[in-house]
Amino acid sequence: MIGTVLSVLWSQWTLLLGILLFLAYKWLTSTYDFFEKKNVQYEKPTIFFGNFGRILLRQESMFDMVIRFYLKFKDYKYYGLFEMRNPALVIASPEIIKQITIKDFDYFLNHRVVLDAEVEPLFGNSLFALKDQKWKNMRATLSPAFTGSKMRLMFQLVDECGRNASKFLKSEAKGKGPLEMDLKDFFTRFTNDVVATCAFGIQVNSVLEKDNQFYHMSRKATNFSGLAAIKFFMFSNCHKIMKLLKVKLFDEKFSKYFYSLVLNTMQERATKGIIRPDMINLLMEARKGILQASDVGKSGTDDGFAVVQESSVDGKVVNHIWTDDDLVAQCFVFFLAGFETSSVLMCFCAHELMENPEVQQKLIEEIDRVREDLGDKPLTYEVLQRMQYMDMVISETLRKWPPAIATDRVCNKSYLIGDKEGEGVKLYPGDVISIPIVGLHRDPDYFPNSDKFDPERFSSENKDQIQPFTYLPFGVGPRNCIGSRFALMETKAIIFHLLSEFTFEASPRSCVPISLDKTGFTLKPEGVSLFIAYKWLTSPYDFFEKKNVICEKPVIFFENFKSLIFRQESMFDMFKRFYMKFKKYKYYGMFEIRSPALNIASPEIIKQITVKDFDSFLNHRPVFDPEDEPLFGNTLFALKDQKWKDMRATLSPAFTGSKMRLMFQLMDECGHNAMKFLKSEAKGKGQIEMELKDLFTRFTNDVIATCAFGLQINSLLEKDNRFYHMSRKATNVSGFAALRFFLLTNFHQITKLFKIKFFDEKFSNYFYSLVLDTMQERAAKGIFRPDMIQLLMEARKGTLQASDVDKPDIDEGFATAQEFSTGQKPVNRFWTNDEVVAQCFVFFGAGFETSSALMGFCAHELMQNPDVQQKLIEEIDQVRKELGDEPLTYEVLQRMQYMDMVISETLRKWPPAIATDRVCNKPYVIDRESGDGVKLNPGDVISIPIVGLHYDPEYFPNPDKFDPERFSPENKTQIQPFTYMPFGVGPRNCIGSRFALMETKVVIFHLLSEFTFEASPRTCIPITMDKTSFQLKPAGGFWINFKPRREESLL
Repeated sequence: MIGTVLSVLWSQWTLLLGILLFLAYKWLTSTYDFFEKKNVQYEKPTIFFGNFGRILLRQESMFDMVIRFYLKFKDYKYYGLFEMRNPALVIASPEIIKQITIKDFDYFLNHRVVLDAEVEPLFGNSLFALKDQKWKNMRATLSPAFTGSKMRLMFQLVDECGRNASKFLKSEAKGKGPLEMDLKDFFTRFTNDVVATCAFGIQVNSVLEKDNQFYHMSRKATNFSGLAAIKFFMFSNCHKIMKLLKVKLFDEKFSKYFYSLVLNTMQERATKGIIRPDMINLLMEARKGILQASDVGKSGTDDGFAVVQESSVDGKVVNHIWTDDDLVAQCFVFFLAGFETSSVLMCFCAHELMENPEVQQKLIEEIDRVREDLGDKPLTYEVLQRMQYMDMVISETLRKWPPAIATDRVCNKSYLIGDKEGEGVKLYPGDVISIPIVGLHRDPDYFPNSDKFDPERFSSENKDQIQPFTYLPFGVGPRNCIGSRFALMETKAIIFHLLSEFTFEASPRSCVPISLDKTGFTLKPEGVSLFIAYKWLTSPYDFFEKKNVICEKPVIFFENFKSLIFRQESMFDMFKRFYMKFKKYKYYGMFEIRSPALNIASPEIIKQITVKDFDSFLNHRPVFDPEDEPLFGNTLFALKDQKWKDMRATLSPAFTGSKMRLMFQLMDECGHNAMKFLKSEAKGKGQIEMELKDLFTRFTNDVIATCAFGLQINSLLEKDNRFYHMSRKATNVSGFAALRFFLLTNFHQITKLFKIKFFDEKFSNYFYSLVLDTMQERAAKGIFRPDMIQLLMEARKGTLQASDVDKPDIDEGFATAQEFSTGQKPVNRFWTNDEVVAQCFVFFGAGFETSSALMGFCAHELMQNPDVQQKLIEEIDQVRKELGDEPLTYEVLQRMQYMDMVISETLRKWPPAIATDRVCNKPYVIDRESGDGVKLNPGDVISIPIVGLHYDPEYFPNPDKFDPERFSPENKTQIQPFTYMPFGVGPRNCIGSRFALMETKVVIFHLLSEFTFEASPRTCIPITMDKTSFQLKPAGGFWINFKPRREESLL
């Protein structure tokens, strides 16, 4: 069943793929003439990547890319850049930057928005995301909260966090000498405590209390990895879809925590009259309208060179009622800015001081003088702001490593960028402009020797020489960063306290000179993220080494599946190759992508695991669970643990020889119809060429219809009947269905979050109605029919008892799977509609693909081995002669010895299941008798390479030869147990083996009664396996000529 679905995923969408690729190409390249039309210089984009190819392929960082483009086009006032397929006009001219962001600000009011307020109010209502008049109102409301006077009130809280951080390091370093620290973790914990106290009035010490709730929630808010990263990507690129699905970036638990934190604090303070100099208090004043625009003062000389200038937008009086969402969102933005942006600034500052000891020494001297002047008095906001060299160091850090690499604006009305003469670039609403902050900061025309860390650029004598609009660490214009004073204050405070007690020195793991990580869009030294990504991909690679198990060295990302993924060999051939390479070992390792699976090559250990110790290996690896997709997830194949045991025991009586005998007449009629169809097609033509997969799929469709659902259908005559159409829909995984299948199997949490199902509502309704309405009608009218629905009705009522699991009174075939005690225990359990319907559904996958593949290989081998075909025809003719005018019966078919030998050999050479698996569910030692076995833990996977065992010359000499004599009465008893497993092994074997064998024998009987199988011009001889599929099928399809055995049969 799994091989079937995977096969269709790889092999049935070639035409659709071509169409989709063409449409994708047209869509992807539709914007690539944007700059050409406007006569703007640009670098030719690469399809899909745009100009971001080197970033996405991890060849350079975003930081380096922005610099490279800027320096390439710096002789131009502006140039074009394609961010994937989205064009952005990059402004390199300081004069035009001033024009756009200041003088003509109303033409470029907004940023590009990832999350709007309707989709995610926590982010969408923040000042950064708001648009147009609402942004103006909020900016004017909040600006008084970020003035120098308000920072002065907050400083005591920030300073206390800095002193706590310094004390922690002193206690850690006591008696140890130099102390190595991960700066990102350390500074993130510091900024967490600053945010906690300055925004929410919470006293936290995260360097001591590592896992406090506020830090945990803060990490959750700012951690965009795993599922959160995928959701954020979807918001950025598929905004409308996420809005339609009503998906939120933050889960309900986090949102409730955050809203409660802010609103409950406000309510308590209002009730008790509490005043605390923090963000919540300022927002309460803003809400009441007592935080007036008059509090917005012009930046003084001691605020710091990098502090942004407030604009007239900020000074307007606003009479606006702000909602809870509006106010809570402004607190929330502290998480994002405080955690990431500020901590990154601190990291780079400390690193540059470490790498430039003369600068560090000069700053330490200034700190020591300040401390001496203070005496026993605490550090104050005014004293910190007067520290000239401190400000020079932070300003230079912001120049060399601006946290915002670039900033953007969206044009909101038609605008002409260009010369006074009227020449220039016409922009329209929705067009995007980008300002390359890091490019300007690294331009040697503005900052000579720009790669050097030189705080003297910002000395009193030099800073006035810096050209306006070339230094933009906190953005530019009215839409600049409102929190610049806050960021500078907390950065200066922590550097002050740390350098008061410590110096920054290189450790063995320091990056000197610093190089940037190419795997992300944020500023960080190379090594950390790359190491983490590499470690994640390769983390299982020592799995077998630790267990002293032989394996082939995996290739990163592809592991042992490289030849399969690159279509160099088929899954069938790959499993054979691995088995033959390691067959002298009892077991060997294989990496399926990054998942290790222990392959068992020893028949004795296979028996031990799958039979004797079956309870330690109960389940298969799941694909869908019942909650995600009840039609598949409730099938016997997918069920787990006790529920599987109960369902197996319930269903086993439905697949006994006695029940097959009752179904035989229905199946035989389908075989007879197939034979009659071919006779009519061949009439007057002689031999006819047929593609066997289509022929046998239509035959198995009719068998399923009649034996499972009580429907009379002839799909060979009625090509597009509804049942066949729905059957194809159930097994066809292409287009959007292929995407859904991929997501369901690889991103379970995402599909569960978005409530994505594999089958659409129309198909599910049809299928449920087909089964349940039929059951209801039969129950009401007392109708009895020997089919699957009847057996399930009996099982549901409890009248299909375990006593029906009979021992065969005739030889049912060598390949028939043995029923174990699991399937013979009485079960007193009510089965839901989902569970009952799912057992009918599994007929589609198994019947359509697995059984039809068996028939195709059988017919092909008979064609390629005419001596075997002739011997089988002789047996068939002998049976027909003995029957006379009587119809074929189940008992007669089962007594056909050579027929069974042929089918058994087909199943050896072409097993529908290439391998089977089990998941360990309790600690277990494999081969413990040897004393050096392999210890497995719950969740570890073992694989049984069925095809490898079937082709092992020690068990089956000359295995490539099709030789039914292996299964003669004289020889079959010599086959070593647990080397022949066409229907799996142990209690978890295929419950439908009798059914599959019966329908295969029926159709071969009827076809060879009237035809011989001959090679056609399109027949694959010798047969080669399709490398694009996980399913067993020839590279060119199953093509065969049906040659009538006698002319009179066509009359």
